[in-house]
Amino acid sequence: MYIHVGTYRIAKKLQAFRNDYCLSCEARRVSFGERSFEVVHVFFIPLVPLGWRTRWTCDRCGSDPHERVRSSPVILGAGAVLAAFTGVVFWLLPDKSADMSAIWLWALRLGMPLAAVLMFAYAFWGPKPEGLKELLKGVRPYEDDHCPACYGPMYSVPVRHCPSCKVQCLRLGEKPRKNLMI
Repeated sequence: MYIHVGTYRIAKKLQAFRNDYCLSCEARRVSFGERSFEVVHVFFIPLVPLGWRTRWTCDRCGSDPHERVRSSPVILGAGAVLAAFTGVVFWLLPDKSADMSAIWLWALRLGMPLAAVLMFAYAFWGPKPEGLKELLKGVRPYEDDHCPACYGPMYSVPVRHCPSCKVQCLRLGEKPRKNLMI
């Protein structure tokens, strides 16, 4: 039986932006913080209110800038072990005929161990991604005079903000100020 569970985001409002590092793009980007009220739904019926939350998205790819996108070496190692085990199982199967199934059997006998070797090699000798903390150290605060959301002018009193679209410019780790008359 299929159970459809998800979240609704109600009353979405662009609240802030900042310079950030996007792990999907692997580059420094501007990310936007959108505040909304989230509710868990089952079969499209809202059930559990989760409250007000701010979600950050990259301006280029639209994903969460700090969300991990690569597989960890542990997951790749587990996949390699599974591929090697599957390859052994295919080597133990008997050759009964010379039809098309025998061609597939030999392709799997050779392909699964090769896939296991490639996954092990990539997991342990492939490129090592830097940690997010090290990548965020190189991100400088947003310094442009124009808002990246609406391209309007930026003002600095009482905080750095755009009066046109009413978004705040934040540094990494800062939270948006509430109840500002901007």
